[in-house]
Amino acid sequence: MYKPAAGVSKNKLPVVVIFHGGGFCINTYAAPHFHAASTRLAAGVAALVLSADYRLAPEHRLPAAIDDAAAVLLWLRAQVSSDPWLSDIADPSRVFVAGESAGGVLTHHLNVRIRGFVPMMPFFTGVEPTPSELACPDDAFLNRDMSDRYMRLCLPPGATADHPFLNPFGPAAPALDGVAIASTLVVVAGDDILRDRNVEFVRRMVEMGKPVEFPGQGHAFFSLRAWSESVDELIRVFKQFMDKACQLQA
Repeated sequence: MYKPAAGVSKNKLPVVVIFHGGGFCINTYAAPHFHAASTRLAAGVAALVLSADYRLAPEHRLPAAIDDAAAVLLWLRAQVSSDPWLSDIADPSRVFVAGESAGGVLTHHLNVRIRGFVPMMPFFTGVEPTPSELACPDDAFLNRDMSDRYMRLCLPPGATADHPFLNPFGPAAPALDGVAIASTLVVVAGDDILRDRNVEFVRRMVEMGKPVEFPGQGHAFFSLRAWSESVDELIRVFKQFMDKACQLQA
């Protein structure tokens, strides 16, 4: 848990539950770059940030990570009313869920009663390649070979890239018509292999509005470049989104 510096606010703080990336196969909340990003986020949006782990593939294939992410929110709901440290500073009516890459996919699956979702460069896949996938250079931080490896390792054996766990609009995905979706801010990296799938995700979920795209940035820039000017701007947009979501649902 990350608490902003004392004196930021005399009122209780909003809570941001954030999930790390790594293709559901690698990484942890304790990784130095994600620790730095979580610290930056807590300070930048003046919120209590809960950075959570989840079981990894191939030992634990999906939906293990989705189940773990849901368990984190259930744990938070229980703890915020019983743990004095949390109950004194956390506002349970202002909970946001965010995640980068694989963590962004987890935000999509957590349709619960919260204030808003912030999927950052969510790790969506599909059988038919997109232009941004075809144009992705081999030396990119996340390239086609690595993306395919993560996909095969994290999905149930024999599943394709159109499996609903990673493709919310694939042929076997459940219909989302009429599903109540909380306010959502989708962060898109302009030079990311996932750029086109992230933009399409927003287009299909019309009620989400427009994505926020960061030209020239590659995959996972939030955690890999936590103190960059681009993340400064991301934090500003994140905070603006949180404030608006709280005003709309006050």
